[in-house]
Amino acid sequence: MYYLTVKINKEEAKRREPFDDFGQAISACLAYYQPRPNCSRAVLQLTTELINGVFARAYAELNRPENIIIKTEIDKWRYQRAAKDSNSFIYEADLFFLIESEVGIADLEQFIEDEA
Repeated sequence: MYYLTVKINKEEAKRREPFDDFGQAISACLAYYQPRPNCSRAVLQLTTELINGVFARAYAELNRPENIIIKTEIDKWRYQRAAKDSNSFIYEADLFFLIESEVGIADLEQFIEDEA
């Protein structure tokens, strides 16, 4: 199983909606953004984490460039990424997508428990 969490402007809009297939979870993200019609190739970049070779989680974000305050080098990179994404996609808010497996959820719960 794969579980999709979506944040819109840092507010949780969806929490761990279950999907049988990773592709279904990715497709569900399209409810929040669309590729621009004039863009021949719009690619949503995901960061993927494996734990001991097993899928744990993948995440992506789409930020509006005007919402990024540049204070550090990382902010400059985020702004550049947001500018590219805004040329490729139509979206009305800052978006964060997280797809987790049972392994990723267990890992997070263990981390929270260890930090307590």
